[in-house]
Amino acid sequence: MKLSLHTALQKLVIFYIILKIFTSAIVLPKENEETKLPKEAKIHPFTLPQQKKFIEVIKGHPYESLFLTALYSGLRQGELLALTWDDINFNEKYIDVNKTLAEVADASPEGRGKIERTLSKLSRLEKALERLICPIF
Repeated sequence: MKLSLHTALQKLVIFYIILKIFTSAIVLPKENEETKLPKEAKIHPFTLPQQKKFIEVIKGHPYESLFLTALYSGLRQGELLALTWDDINFNEKYIDVNKTLAEVADASPEGRGKIERTLSKLSRLEKALERLICPIF
């Protein structure tokens, strides 16, 4: 069950933990082109010369296949690390992306706990959208 912040705050008012929902008093400033701070792009894709250099440098590396799959497919890190040989159809030349690997840490007042790796299945819609055609090398 997911609760929105507003729903959670309403419950706190009902149980007399807080007196008023404070979020209604907050007015967020409107952002326009003059006041907006420039945002740096988080993704910096390789240029064609950089791609060629990358391919040259990873030749013979134990993870060469993984790096090439990442370069040509655009898969996220968790999706790449969750792939198994059963997910790759060599006859029809596609990769079936049906799960992702994530690291989850328990959080408490004392700090973060032990990090666990979890494997979660993608929803059917995500799975349908993530069927990738394998490039021919």
